[in-house]
Amino acid sequence: MYCDFKISTWERINIPEDIKDKFIELLKSGDIKSVSDAIWHFGNKANDGYQTLFDVERQMNPEDNGGAPTIELHTSDNMGVDDIIWDNGRNEN
Repeated sequence: MYCDFKISTWERINIPEDIKDKFIELLKSGDIKSVSDAIWHFGNKANDGYQTLFDVERQMNPEDNGGAPTIELHTSDNMGVDDIIWDNGRNEN
């Protein structure tokens, strides 16, 4: 059995001067919405100094997550079949 908790946190990348203008353009146009998008567009230039900022993590609740669960209690059998036996999206008690 295991329990998953959904959190919100921030990721940070350093933007080198030589891609700064193009990065801003792609960010404003919606072509970059995540670190993964930035790395896809710029490769290792956008991956330099990557950090997950754990000191700002925040526990999420279903309202933060569009009504979907943010805590799930799982059980699995010895064949690797995983079942959610409780989540806070369906019942809060």
